[in-house]
Amino acid sequence: MIPNNEIYIIDFNFKESFAIARHSDRYKELYEKIPSVFIGSIQDLKKCVFMLCDRMKTSFINTGIDLPPWRCYKSMITKWRFVD
Repeated sequence: MIPNNEIYIIDFNFKESFAIARHSDRYKELYEKIPSVFIGSIQDLKKCVFMLCDRMKTSFINTGIDLPPWRCYKSMITKWRFVD
């Protein structure tokens, strides 16, 4: 039973959305913990993507690379077209 008729998102390639070639050791540890498949509410997805984009940004900064604009939260979340 889905509570409050909430919409759930299933993404079978969730982890791959956050793969980066040059990463900090800390981001690598986090990346290894990201599930391959995401199943959750829209709100859960937004929270996860926001947190992961924030960590990705920190990784880029720590490795001396500018954050590409398509890796910021606002761009990344558009992969899941429901977002306002």
